[in-house]
Amino acid sequence: MRIVIDPRQVFNNGFSVEDRRYISGCLSMLAKEKPQVEFCLLTNQKRMITEFAEVRATTISLKSSFSTFPGVSFLAARDLSKAIRGQKADILFTIGTPAGRDFGLPECCWLFESHLPGFKKPAIVKLVKSLLFTGSGDLQSLMSNNNQGIGGKTLAVPISAEEPTFALTWTEKENLKVKYAGGREFFITRSYFSEEDLMVVLKAFSRFKKKQQSNMQLLITGMKSDQYQAGFEKLDSYKFRNDVHVYPSLDANVFQQTTAAAYALIQPGNHTTGMGMLNALQMQVPVIVAEDPKIKEIGASSVLYATAGDYDSFSDQMSLVFKDEILRGDVIRKGKMQAQKFTPQQSISAIWNGLMRSLPEKMANSQ
Repeated sequence: MRIVIDPRQVFNNGFSVEDRRYISGCLSMLAKEKPQVEFCLLTNQKRMITEFAEVRATTISLKSSFSTFPGVSFLAARDLSKAIRGQKADILFTIGTPAGRDFGLPECCWLFESHLPGFKKPAIVKLVKSLLFTGSGDLQSLMSNNNQGIGGKTLAVPISAEEPTFALTWTEKENLKVKYAGGREFFITRSYFSEEDLMVVLKAFSRFKKKQQSNMQLLITGMKSDQYQAGFEKLDSYKFRNDVHVYPSLDANVFQQTTAAAYALIQPGNHTTGMGMLNALQMQVPVIVAEDPKIKEIGASSVLYATAGDYDSFSDQMSLVFKDEILRGDVIRKGKMQAQKFTPQQSISAIWNGLMRSLPEKMANSQ
């Protein structure tokens, strides 16, 4: 069996670098678990090849790209049709949005709740044989404006922590603090968050510093492969500028290591799959996150919740985890246990089941 994977929307529609790493990790594990299946990966950017390098797949570069929403443009459809015919594929596996056209083979599409607001015409999912969905609640209700043909097609794909994740030794943490935070403890947040969200973090940190009179630092980190980076010009006039360290282009390993060394991870927005939070919990790092139903489904009582957009609320939680070592130890213990409930194997199994659902029953049973 041959599966053509089209992940181009993942790079065009604001998926964070951590979301993309989760997707590429799932595809890599799926390819390893199903050696009898041939995978073909469609790309139109060099960084896609880099980020999906661990996926066992034939790579085909296309000149055209997906249009934003909905579906594909005429030129992209022509390129896609040629690629499918050339590969003699059995399944088209789209990620981020359906293709929106009938290419003569069953399509399985993987949708993410955090990106549904940009999905203007959900009616195009009628052409899809199987829908995978990562998010909270029910996809049909979330797309209630136009949900005909969706019922019965959906299968939930649970989020999971990235593999491998790790906890650092005391010495390793101290070395990272010296290198990246002047030898001090630090909170950590992400450079690819929106400017609005980063302002919430900076205001919360400023209030925390004034209230606690501590030497705590703030790291703002990102990875080289991430396309979106907020501007940091406003930091020039920030009162605690010397306590803020910006590293927007770290290697993947250093990105993970600095997270594992942090006093706590701050996630101010609710537009996330939750993978970054799970990674931190598995590394035994407390998380302060914007309260949101889908995040609560994942984090339960193992994280500290603040009101989205309210810097006072975030500052209070930063003060709480800083002052109360017993509380911090408790959320670290709960977080490690909670992260273990979300295994990559669960994600892989759901993806494979969704792919098999898209096939005729006789062919699916033979796989």
